[in-house]
Amino acid sequence: MTERPSDWTYGEAVAYISSLEKRGWRLGLDRMQELLRRLGNPHEGQKFLHVAGTNGKGSVTAYIQAILCEMGLRAGGYFSPYVYDFRERIQICGEMIPEQDVTRLCGVLAPISDSLQGTEYGGPTEFEFKTAMGLLFWRERACDAVALEVGLGGRLDATNVVDPVVSVITSISLDHREHLGDTVEQIAAEKAGIVKPKRPVVSGAGAGAHVVREIADAVGAPLWELGAEVRCGVNEAGALWVETPVARFGGLRPAMVGEHQQSNVALAIGAIHVAGWHPEERAVREAVAKTRLPGRLEPLGDPPRLFLDGAHNAAAIQAVLDALAGFRVQTAVWSAASGHDAEAVLAKLTARLPSVIACPMQHRRALPSEEVRILANRHGASYAASVSDALAEAQRLSEGRPILVTGSFYLLAEAKEAAKTTLGLDSARRFEPA
Repeated sequence: MTERPSDWTYGEAVAYISSLEKRGWRLGLDRMQELLRRLGNPHEGQKFLHVAGTNGKGSVTAYIQAILCEMGLRAGGYFSPYVYDFRERIQICGEMIPEQDVTRLCGVLAPISDSLQGTEYGGPTEFEFKTAMGLLFWRERACDAVALEVGLGGRLDATNVVDPVVSVITSISLDHREHLGDTVEQIAAEKAGIVKPKRPVVSGAGAGAHVVREIADAVGAPLWELGAEVRCGVNEAGALWVETPVARFGGLRPAMVGEHQQSNVALAIGAIHVAGWHPEERAVREAVAKTRLPGRLEPLGDPPRLFLDGAHNAAAIQAVLDALAGFRVQTAVWSAASGHDAEAVLAKLTARLPSVIACPMQHRRALPSEEVRILANRHGASYAASVSDALAEAQRLSEGRPILVTGSFYLLAEAKEAAKTTLGLDSARRFEPA
C-alpha cells in the first residue's frame, strides 16, 4: 500500500477500510460526533429519513429512496450490511458510490480517522468510517434527502448523530441480544432511541409498538402507526393498496417477494407523507415495482433455481418460509454468523422443510464448523463440509425445485459464487440497484 492515502488505488482504499474491522463494533456517539466535527459536520443541513428495526429496515430504506427518486428528487440511501459489493452501502437513486469517490473520500477520511487513535475517543470503527464517508458524499452531491438505515440498534448507533425529518421503526423481534437486550421491550427501546423531540415517527414495531408509543409521547414526537394512521391490504386482483391521512394509493405490485413487503411499502409511504412530500401515484407504483435489494429473497436463474435470503432471526425466517410457500421449496442450505440466533432459525427450517443442509461458511464472523455440526445433529439437518458441497447435495435432493440459501447475509456472496460452478448458474441474475 502506498504511504499517502491521497495516492491510494481503489483496492488499497477498500483494504484500509476493511482493516478497521479489527476495532470491533463499539456502540456510542462521542467518537462519531468528534469525527464529524473534524470533517466540518457534513450531516448538518441534510434531510434524513432515519430507519431502525429488527426486520424490514433495509427494504423500507430502499422503498423510500426509490419513491423520492421517482418524484425527481436526488435521494441518497444507506444500507447495512452490504452483500456483494462494499459500495452497496452508499447510494444515490440506486446508483452505488463510484469507485473513484470511495478512493478520494478515503484519502480525506483516513488521516483524520488515524489522528483520533491515541486520543480519548479512539479510532473510528469500520462502520463509523463508512457512515462518515456517506455523509460526505451526499453533501457533495447536494442530495435533497437521504434514507438512512441504522446499523445496529438505534440509540447508540453511529447513524444516530443526525436530526431526521422523520424516524421509522420497522418490525421488532429478538435479535442481537448481547448488545440490545433479552426482551422485545428492551430491544424496542434501543431501536426507538432514534426518535427525536418533535420529529414525526412512523412505527410498524409490532410487539414493541407500545414501547415506541411511550417514547414518542415522552418527547412530543407525532406518531403514525401501522394499522391505524397507516393502513395497507391487498385487493381481489392481488395488488397492494396503502392509505395514510394524506392519500390512498392502489395497484401497487412490489418486485420483492413476500407478504411482509406490504407493510414495508406502507411504512415507506407513511414516512414520505408525514415528512411533507406528496408523491403522485404513478411515482409510487413505478418505484415499488422496480425496487430490489440483494439478499432479500433474491432469485437466481429464470425460472428461479435458488433464492438467497439473509434471514438470521426467527421472525425473519418465518416470513421467508411463508413467502416461498407457493414456490414448492423443499430444500435449504443454511449457515450462520456468531452472535445471531442460529438455533432458532435452523429449528424453523427443519420444522418446515424436508431437507436442510447445514454447512460452515468462509467469513471472519462465521459460526465455527463444529458448532454448525452440533446444531445440525440436534435439529435433524444434514451436514456438508463446504457451501459448494451443500449446494451439490441440495441440488440432488431438490427434485428440480428451487433451493433456499439462508441464515446470514455473509453466506450469500460465497453461495452465489459457488452456484456458478456447482449449479451452472453462470448467468445468475445479479443485483440491480433500485
